[in-house]
Amino acid sequence: MNEIVKKDLLDILPKINLEKLKNKTLLVTGSNGLIGTYLISLIYLANKEKSLNIKVIGISKNSPNKTLSEFTSNPNFKFYTQNLAETFNVSEEPDFIIHAACYAQPKKFLENPIETIKLNTETTEHLLKLAMKNNGVFLFISSSEIYGQPDPSNIPTPETYNGNCSPLADRALYMESKRLGETICKIYKENFGLDVKIARASSIFGPGISIHDPRVLGNFLNKALNKGHIDLMDQGDQERTWCYISDCTLMLFNLLLHGKDFVYNVGGRELVSIRQMAEIIAELTNARVSVPEEEHKENFVKGAPSRVEVDITKITQEFNLGEFTTFKLGLINTIEWNRIEFL
Repeated sequence: MNEIVKKDLLDILPKINLEKLKNKTLLVTGSNGLIGTYLISLIYLANKEKSLNIKVIGISKNSPNKTLSEFTSNPNFKFYTQNLAETFNVSEEPDFIIHAACYAQPKKFLENPIETIKLNTETTEHLLKLAMKNNGVFLFISSSEIYGQPDPSNIPTPETYNGNCSPLADRALYMESKRLGETICKIYKENFGLDVKIARASSIFGPGISIHDPRVLGNFLNKALNKGHIDLMDQGDQERTWCYISDCTLMLFNLLLHGKDFVYNVGGRELVSIRQMAEIIAELTNARVSVPEEEHKENFVKGAPSRVEVDITKITQEFNLGEFTTFKLGLINTIEWNRIEFL
């Protein structure tokens, strides 16, 4: 396991009570993704450090990535390579399910619109039915995208905000299918009594966001590390509260195993603009940043919120969460991970 990832996980392992998972089976969809990889890697270390004998089933469209491939010889880990947007079968009946599979990159969900919708709706219901077989616990990884463009009075955005979304917007196929996925979860919770939780994840980053990722962070890392120059397409005024992946992992396991409520925002505390991100990356890589006189938005996906700041009061108070990883430290780790893996 990459030493940066390992250190991240060993730091948070003492902060999570995983006893409910002892001798149980956990299924994680989207196992190759940023979130899925950290979730599964934490269980690997938990089994090793605490002898919990947790069995893990990972499902992804592609073969296990470099990190997960290290676990394939371990009898407690089994990986399926299946397209969850199509008919799929899992022979096991898991006790816990985390549904993290989805196209989160705008480029990818625009190229795969029907698959994206199915992953958030039909696949969600298929997995909920699977959870019902063993009276299991289900965690749906939703997104802060479901809030759309909140009015200023609802920023930071609480879980009670209903959203301001157009079903005809370019990003609608993602945000509206996430919203419907949440509705399906509500039906299984209220009508069938299943233990279901929803995590509205917001701007998660860290090792796993590679220089080949076309989203803004991966794009900036690529430019800084390979060209020494980050050129912005506009003034970089869009703002996000970024959440480091180990903090996200800590929150997700707390929700899955101990969450008292149904819906939680999962995000960070530091509000950072795109321009600030570029400047910090440039500082850490000895690159330079240029800001255009005119904006070049021909490649932008219309409808992206200008400011994304979710209210994480509920989750931080319920689980007594203290300091989060700073954005700068998270970037240092992400940069170093990319240097080890790709440069």
